[in-house]
Amino acid sequence: MWNDVELRDLPACAARLLEEVRQADGFALVREQVAEAEAIDEGLVAEMTAGLVKSFGMYRQPRYLRPEAYAWEERDGVRTARIRPLSALRLYWAGGDVSPYVPQMVWGEGLVDCSYEETETENVLEFGATNFDSSGGFDLGSLGATLVELTEDEALRELEVFEPLQKLLLVRTLQCAHAAVLQAVKSDAFRELPRAESFRFFATPGHDEPNFLLLRLEP
Repeated sequence: MWNDVELRDLPACAARLLEEVRQADGFALVREQVAEAEAIDEGLVAEMTAGLVKSFGMYRQPRYLRPEAYAWEERDGVRTARIRPLSALRLYWAGGDVSPYVPQMVWGEGLVDCSYEETETENVLEFGATNFDSSGGFDLGSLGATLVELTEDEALRELEVFEPLQKLLLVRTLQCAHAAVLQAVKSDAFRELPRAESFRFFATPGHDEPNFLLLRLEP
Protein backbone atom coordinates (compact mmCIF):
# COMPACT_ATOMS: atom_id res chain seq x y z
CA MET A 1 0.00 0.00 0.00
CA TRP A 2 2.78 2.42 0.94
CA ASN A 3 6.14 3.30 -0.51
CA ASP A 4 8.94 4.17 1.88
CA VAL A 5 9.04 7.89 1.14
CA GLU A 6 5.42 9.09 1.30
CA LEU A 7 5.03 8.64 5.07
CA ARG A 8 8.05 10.77 5.98
CA ASP A 9 5.80 13.86 5.98
CA LEU A 10 2.45 12.85 7.48
CA PRO A 11 0.67 16.25 7.22
CA ALA A 12 1.57 16.58 3.53
CA CYS A 13 0.55 12.98 2.88
CA ALA A 14 -2.81 13.51 4.61
CA ALA A 15 -3.50 16.72 2.68
CA ARG A 16 -2.72 15.03 -0.64
CA LEU A 17 -4.92 12.02 0.12
CA LEU A 18 -7.83 14.17 1.32
CA GLU A 19 -7.75 16.09 -1.97
CA GLU A 20 -7.61 12.81 -3.92
CA VAL A 21 -10.64 11.55 -2.00
CA ARG A 22 -12.63 14.70 -2.70
CA GLN A 23 -11.87 14.48 -6.42
CA ALA A 24 -12.39 10.73 -6.79
CA ASP A 25 -15.39 8.98 -8.31
CA GLY A 26 -17.70 7.80 -5.54
CA PHE A 27 -16.94 10.61 -3.09
CA ALA A 28 -20.64 11.34 -2.56
CA LEU A 29 -21.17 7.78 -1.31
CA VAL A 30 -18.51 7.98 1.42
CA ARG A 31 -19.08 11.43 2.89
CA GLU A 32 -19.77 9.95 6.33
CA GLN A 33 -16.49 8.01 6.33
CA VAL A 34 -14.59 11.02 5.00
CA ALA A 35 -15.93 13.13 7.87
CA GLU A 36 -14.13 10.76 10.26
CA ALA A 37 -10.85 11.41 8.47
CA GLU A 38 -11.00 15.16 7.84
CA ALA A 39 -9.10 16.11 11.00
CA ILE A 40 -7.09 14.61 13.84
CA ASP A 41 -9.32 13.06 16.52
CA GLU A 42 -8.20 14.63 19.81
CA GLY A 43 -10.25 12.12 21.78
CA LEU A 44 -8.39 9.27 20.11
CA VAL A 45 -5.08 11.03 20.81
CA ALA A 46 -5.97 11.07 24.51
CA GLU A 47 -6.84 7.35 24.45
CA MET A 48 -3.60 6.50 22.65
CA THR A 49 -1.60 8.60 25.12
CA ALA A 50 -3.10 6.72 28.05
CA GLY A 51 -2.34 3.41 26.33
CA LEU A 52 1.28 4.40 25.73
CA VAL A 53 1.84 5.58 29.30
CA LYS A 54 0.45 2.30 30.62
CA SER A 55 2.66 0.41 28.16
CA PHE A 56 5.81 2.26 29.24
CA GLY A 57 5.18 0.94 32.74
CA MET A 58 4.73 -2.60 31.40
CA TYR A 59 7.93 -2.49 29.37
CA ARG A 60 10.15 -2.49 32.45
CA GLN A 61 8.34 -5.32 34.25
CA PRO A 62 10.12 -8.71 34.15
CA ARG A 63 7.05 -10.67 33.05
CA TYR A 64 6.95 -8.77 29.73
CA LEU A 65 10.69 -8.98 29.01
CA ARG A 66 12.41 -11.62 26.91
CA PRO A 67 15.47 -13.44 28.33
CA GLU A 68 17.75 -11.51 25.97
CA ALA A 69 16.54 -8.26 27.52
CA TYR A 70 19.02 -8.82 30.35
CA ALA A 71 22.75 -8.23 30.42
CA TRP A 72 24.65 -10.09 33.14
CA GLU A 73 27.40 -8.43 35.14
CA GLU A 74 29.69 -9.76 37.83
CA ARG A 75 30.42 -7.60 40.85
CA ASP A 76 32.40 -8.84 43.83
CA GLY A 77 31.94 -12.39 42.62
CA VAL A 78 28.16 -12.04 42.31
CA ARG A 79 26.38 -12.16 38.95
CA THR A 80 23.59 -9.64 38.65
CA ALA A 81 21.26 -8.83 35.78
CA ARG A 82 20.39 -5.43 34.41
CA ILE A 83 17.88 -4.57 31.72
CA ARG A 84 19.60 -3.49 28.53
CA PRO A 85 18.57 0.05 27.60
CA LEU A 86 16.22 0.45 24.66
CA SER A 87 17.29 2.57 21.73
CA ALA A 88 13.87 2.66 20.05
CA LEU A 89 10.26 1.57 20.21
CA ARG A 90 8.64 0.24 17.05
CA LEU A 91 4.87 0.61 16.92
CA TYR A 92 3.32 -2.04 14.69
CA TRP A 93 -0.19 -1.63 13.21
CA ALA A 94 -1.57 -5.16 13.58
CA GLY A 95 -4.49 -6.51 11.56
CA GLY A 96 -7.34 -8.67 12.75
CA ASP A 97 -7.20 -12.46 12.86
CA VAL A 98 -10.05 -12.69 10.36
CA SER A 99 -10.96 -10.83 7.17
CA PRO A 100 -10.62 -7.94 6.30
CA TYR A 101 -7.23 -8.02 8.11
CA VAL A 102 -6.89 -4.22 8.20
CA PRO A 103 -5.02 -2.68 11.16
CA GLN A 104 -7.11 -2.51 14.31
CA MET A 105 -4.51 -2.55 17.09
CA VAL A 106 -1.01 -1.18 17.63
CA TRP A 107 1.62 -3.26 19.45
CA GLY A 108 4.97 -2.19 20.82
CA GLU A 109 8.34 -3.79 20.12
CA GLY A 110 11.42 -2.71 22.10
CA LEU A 111 14.55 -2.39 19.94
CA VAL A 112 18.13 -2.55 21.21
CA ASP A 113 21.09 -1.14 19.25
CA CYS A 114 19.12 -0.31 16.12
CA SER A 115 20.21 1.75 13.12
CA TYR A 116 18.05 3.73 10.71
CA GLU A 117 18.84 5.40 7.41
CA GLU A 118 16.68 7.18 4.86
CA THR A 119 17.89 6.88 1.28
CA GLU A 120 16.27 8.45 -1.75
CA THR A 121 13.83 5.54 -2.08
CA GLU A 122 14.05 3.45 1.10
CA ASN A 123 13.78 3.59 4.88
CA VAL A 124 16.31 1.11 6.22
CA LEU A 125 15.72 0.01 9.83
CA GLU A 126 18.05 -2.66 11.17
CA PHE A 127 18.10 -4.16 14.64
CA GLY A 128 19.17 -7.33 16.36
CA ALA A 129 17.73 -8.24 19.73
CA THR A 130 14.47 -6.96 21.16
CA ASN A 131 13.62 -6.61 24.85
CA PHE A 132 9.95 -7.35 24.20
CA ASP A 133 7.56 -7.61 21.29
CA SER A 134 3.82 -7.64 20.58
CA SER A 135 2.85 -6.14 23.90
CA GLY A 136 1.16 -3.03 25.23
CA GLY A 137 0.01 -0.44 22.75
CA PHE A 138 -3.45 0.90 21.96
CA ASP A 139 -6.37 0.38 19.58
CA LEU A 140 -7.40 2.64 16.72
CA GLY A 141 -10.77 3.75 18.07
CA SER A 142 -13.40 5.13 15.71
CA LEU A 143 -10.88 5.48 12.88
CA GLY A 144 -10.15 1.77 13.11
CA ALA A 145 -13.86 0.95 13.18
CA THR A 146 -14.46 3.12 10.10
CA LEU A 147 -11.54 1.43 8.33
CA VAL A 148 -13.04 -2.00 8.97
CA GLU A 149 -16.52 -0.85 7.90
CA LEU A 150 -15.13 0.61 4.67
CA THR A 151 -13.07 -2.46 3.81
CA GLU A 152 -15.91 -4.91 4.48
CA ASP A 153 -18.22 -3.14 2.00
CA GLU A 154 -17.75 -4.92 -1.33
CA ALA A 155 -19.52 -2.18 -3.28
CA LEU A 156 -17.29 0.54 -1.84
CA ARG A 157 -14.16 -1.48 -2.59
CA GLU A 158 -14.99 -1.19 -6.30
CA LEU A 159 -15.04 2.61 -6.24
CA GLU A 160 -12.15 4.85 -7.26
CA VAL A 161 -12.41 6.63 -3.91
CA PHE A 162 -11.75 3.47 -1.90
CA GLU A 163 -7.94 3.30 -1.99
CA PRO A 164 -7.17 6.96 -1.17
CA LEU A 165 -9.80 6.95 1.59
CA GLN A 166 -8.42 3.76 3.11
CA LYS A 167 -4.94 5.29 3.10
CA LEU A 168 -6.23 8.58 4.53
CA LEU A 169 -7.84 6.80 7.47
CA LEU A 170 -4.55 5.03 8.19
CA VAL A 171 -2.56 8.26 7.94
CA ARG A 172 -4.89 9.89 10.46
CA THR A 173 -4.19 7.04 12.89
CA LEU A 174 -0.47 7.64 12.38
CA GLN A 175 -0.90 11.36 13.01
CA CYS A 176 -2.88 10.63 16.17
CA ALA A 177 -0.13 8.26 17.29
CA HIS A 178 2.52 10.93 16.68
CA ALA A 179 0.56 13.42 18.79
CA ALA A 180 0.07 10.78 21.49
CA VAL A 181 3.79 9.98 21.62
CA LEU A 182 4.58 13.68 22.07
CA GLN A 183 2.34 13.70 25.15
CA ALA A 184 3.30 10.28 26.53
CA VAL A 185 7.05 10.99 26.62
CA LYS A 186 6.37 13.67 29.25
CA SER A 187 5.19 10.99 31.69
CA ASP A 188 7.06 9.54 34.66
CA ALA A 189 6.56 6.09 33.13
CA PHE A 190 8.65 7.06 30.11
CA ARG A 191 11.33 8.77 32.18
CA GLU A 192 11.70 5.59 34.25
CA LEU A 193 11.99 3.31 31.21
CA PRO A 194 15.49 1.81 30.79
CA ARG A 195 16.53 3.51 27.55
CA ALA A 196 19.24 5.41 25.74
CA GLU A 197 19.17 9.21 25.96
CA SER A 198 18.87 9.43 22.19
CA PHE A 199 15.62 7.57 21.52
CA ARG A 200 13.44 7.00 18.49
CA PHE A 201 9.90 5.87 17.77
CA PHE A 202 9.24 4.00 14.54
CA ALA A 203 5.90 3.05 13.00
CA THR A 204 5.01 0.16 10.70
CA PRO A 205 1.48 0.67 9.32
CA GLY A 206 0.63 -2.97 8.57
CA HIS A 207 2.03 -6.33 7.50
CA ASP A 208 4.83 -6.05 4.92
CA GLU A 209 4.63 -2.25 5.05
CA PRO A 210 7.76 -0.07 5.37
CA ASN A 211 9.06 1.24 8.67
CA PHE A 212 9.41 4.98 9.08
CA LEU A 213 10.62 7.38 11.75
CA LEU A 214 7.68 8.70 13.76
CA LEU A 215 9.64 10.75 16.33
CA ARG A 216 13.23 11.29 17.42
CA LEU A 217 14.13 12.40 20.95
CA GLU A 218 17.54 13.89 21.63
CA PRO A 219 19.03 14.72 25.06
